[in-house]
Amino acid sequence: MFKPSVPVIDGHAVLGRRHDRRVAFDTPGDLIAVMDRNGIERALVYHRYAVEYDTQAGNAELESLVSGYPRLIAQRIVNMASDDRARFYQSGSRSLRVFPKSHLYPFVPWVVGPWMDWIRETGKSLWVSVDEVDPRDLYETAHTFPTVPFVLSAVHYGHFAFVWPLIAALPNLYIELSRLDIMVGVRMFVKRIGPGRLLFGSFYPELDPGPYLFYLHRTGLDDDALRAICRDTVLTLVEDDGAHAI
Repeated sequence: MFKPSVPVIDGHAVLGRRHDRRVAFDTPGDLIAVMDRNGIERALVYHRYAVEYDTQAGNAELESLVSGYPRLIAQRIVNMASDDRARFYQSGSRSLRVFPKSHLYPFVPWVVGPWMDWIRETGKSLWVSVDEVDPRDLYETAHTFPTVPFVLSAVHYGHFAFVWPLIAALPNLYIELSRLDIMVGVRMFVKRIGPGRLLFGSFYPELDPGPYLFYLHRTGLDDDALRAICRDTVLTLVEDDGAHAI
């Protein structure tokens, strides 16, 4: 069985059941088993409930689930249109995720500005799935807050036409590669922006991490570039939790 030659941190995993269909795996134990099978040391995870039901309830459920699993790094979700920052979290984690389309607000400064000011002041990174944001809104907000690292998640070949110029226009934009399987696509991105703004994510449980890790190891990248993509970039953006509600 294939095993990666460099340390791996999964930058995109999800826990919890879907509301619209069954998933084969949805528990921390299931995820740990997949990680062990594929040589993944740790994983950044969020909970579906925080997307589909309520951010506070979903984040609380996430904390409960990962408390006994130090290899799982909690990623909290915020609704920037309605969540109250005073009731959110003071945390050692530097990673937050947003779902603007699912939560029905435009990702533009006049809506998200107060949250973005707080994220900038607290030194956090912000993650958003490519299907959850209009690229024009992402550009406007990321350009307005140039010191905040933005991670565009779940990018695949269908997004290439706008992601390619977007990464050149926004030096604070990082790309998570869970679905970017264009032939020589990763090498093209490395040549354009370097490996330090690229990171591996599995998109588990929608996708199995094994095939993409195998693909990354067959792209012709050297070990330094592979190590940056598979581990180091995530480490610059994420720290472990020590959260408590205010």
